Amino acid sequence: MTLTSKITVLALAGLAYSGSLQAGASSAVTASAAAPSTIASLAATPSAVTPPGAAQPSSAGDWSLLGRTAEQHHYSPLSGINDANVRSLGLAWHADLPTGDGLLANPLVADGLVYMIGAWSQVWAVDVRTGKTVWSFDPKVKVASAFASMWSHHLNRGVALWGDKVLFGTSDCRLIALNRKSGAKLWDVRACEDDGTRAINGAPRVGGGKVFIGNSDVDTGIGRGSMDAYDIETGKHLWRFYTIPGNPALKENQTKANRIAAKTWEGKEWWKSAGGGSTWEGITYDPVLNRVYFGVDGPSPWNASKRRGDNLFTESVVAVDANTGEYVWHYQTVPNDTWDLNDCSPIVIGELSIDGKRTRVLMHAPKNGFFYILEAKTGKLLSAEKIGHPTWASHIDLKTGRPVENPQARYYATHEKRAMVNPGPVGIHNWHAMSFSDKTRLMYIPVTDVTVLYAMWETTAALGGDTFTDYYAGMSDPKIQNRMGRLIAWDPEAKKERWGVDLEVGTNGGVLSTAGNLVFQGNGSGQFVAYRANNGEKLWSYYTGSAIQAAPSTVEINGQQMVLVAVGDGGGIGLSVPRYTSTPKVRGPSRLLAFELGGKDTMSTESPPIVFPKPPLPRRAAEQVEKGRQLYTANACDYCHGPGAERWTMSVPDLRRASGATHAEFLGVVIGGSRSPKGMPRFDTMSVEDGEAIRAFILDRAWAAYDAQIAAKAH
Repeated sequence: MTLTSKITVLALAGLAYSGSLQAGASSAVTASAAAPSTIASLAATPSAVTPPGAAQPSSAGDWSLLGRTAEQHHYSPLSGINDANVRSLGLAWHADLPTGDGLLANPLVADGLVYMIGAWSQVWAVDVRTGKTVWSFDPKVKVASAFASMWSHHLNRGVALWGDKVLFGTSDCRLIALNRKSGAKLWDVRACEDDGTRAINGAPRVGGGKVFIGNSDVDTGIGRGSMDAYDIETGKHLWRFYTIPGNPALKENQTKANRIAAKTWEGKEWWKSAGGGSTWEGITYDPVLNRVYFGVDGPSPWNASKRRGDNLFTESVVAVDANTGEYVWHYQTVPNDTWDLNDCSPIVIGELSIDGKRTRVLMHAPKNGFFYILEAKTGKLLSAEKIGHPTWASHIDLKTGRPVENPQARYYATHEKRAMVNPGPVGIHNWHAMSFSDKTRLMYIPVTDVTVLYAMWETTAALGGDTFTDYYAGMSDPKIQNRMGRLIAWDPEAKKERWGVDLEVGTNGGVLSTAGNLVFQGNGSGQFVAYRANNGEKLWSYYTGSAIQAAPSTVEINGQQMVLVAVGDGGGIGLSVPRYTSTPKVRGPSRLLAFELGGKDTMSTESPPIVFPKPPLPRRAAEQVEKGRQLYTANACDYCHGPGAERWTMSVPDLRRASGATHAEFLGVVIGGSRSPKGMPRFDTMSVEDGEAIRAFILDRAWAAYDAQIAAKAH
């Protein structure tokens, strides 16, 4: 999903940064009910066996860290719900949350409240016993005209808890701390550039008295990616680590990390065009070594035909000192990436037996289809094995640490300027939580196994004859049928898959494993499922009516174990390729669900049928439709409206269903920006002729959907 062919890259290589950024915009808090008197402050006092200020494991009644512990195992020692009684699991309560864009966050729980975040960076605190909203907070995010911020308004992957605080990032680049009990704002700081070219859509991590946060350029390649640390009590900025090197002549870039990375970018004054390297997810704090590990997105532009070198620290896992942000080590998974196989996937810390020795390791399954084990202390590659069926590389050379590439996968170098490659930009494993069970010693990974057609094409003379790379071609190619999702159990010590389950939809939710010999996962078909952890046997499922992307959590309340999951389709893949994350029949609302043994709650799971009215305007000439198709892709309309203008989930309109009134306003929306306040970017440099061509393509898709509907009724 790149805009680097479509947007001029603005090099910010010389940007200096120090101190705290400015406070953000206004906000609003709504108390829906008085906070329960039983809510006490969350203890942050470290135990005797961990370093002072280290993040602590959650108690039985809490799930206060993203993965329950700092190591992000997404595993619970609770066994009240187990493989012998899970068939008695029922819905305890459900809470409809006011967002049309789905929920992605792992529910966090502390002192009787569940904390959830959604689109437009809105936060809710819900009573874990009843599902009643206690307070809500709207940060009133700034609606910028640039694409990255607009796109990111529709998704947020989580909050963090520490002491008396709820911490979260916003789509207009702020980091905010709220009081956990009341929702009152404690501090609000600028965490990245607020010109709309960057956004925060990932979850912050906490540890050692600090909060760590990255940001996203949404693959535009504008500027330099970075990781930042803030004082958790005051919001004071502590350090920034740039993932893309800047001009070596500038004093602020004369660091060890910059020197290492600068050697891997080739060309005269490369820093004027080098960009990318976002850090939008994949952050883990190590309380034992006091380090922060994070994954890095790809370089700019995606197409590497004119980009040389390994391009560090893109497509890498980077380790830095948590106190200072100083470079410790890095490991790069895809040098000179040209497929967007980024590393912003979960990094799980574990203790494994390596060559007969107990070793602290990082376990990482990025988009590229390999499962990596790295030594936590040094970053040394210990193993790298295939999960799924990646074809871009045959294997990873353990001596050099580098992939052995399939030369035909570099599509721009082939005679046809195209190649079928697995995976595509969705990846074999994306940002969704994987779970490492302390009981089975297996890693449970949500997998997408899809082959994609990467194809370079030149626009018509009317479009200037520019060359673009269509990364979505394979996703809309009817010849490609293997859009398959899976849940696999991977044995990291034996280096092999123990079991796997095929799923209907390609991209599915994160995973939870428990001491009850259970694995829970929600999927794009709307089912919330429990499997037997040791063999993958399906034991229980509940149809929610809503596609699921989030990972579940589980806590014990008054002696009763409860499983929580957020439902509702959303996220970047849901925006760009909706059919990968859901089906039209699971368009139910965004909800927070709680399950317990013997639960008796009920809710509607029906979605209204999608009806395509007869388009208000006739079809246009084939030549204009083709020009419109090219413009639609070149202007990144597919990012929000789908590659074929299809849209059946989230708040983004389905253009195929546009009314006569909408078409009457069409040019005013696209070129004039009349709906910019609602999140629709303005394309004010576009000509009327080009705007009409895009309309022609949309009408063509509308007529195709309408005709298919009529044909289906006839049968």
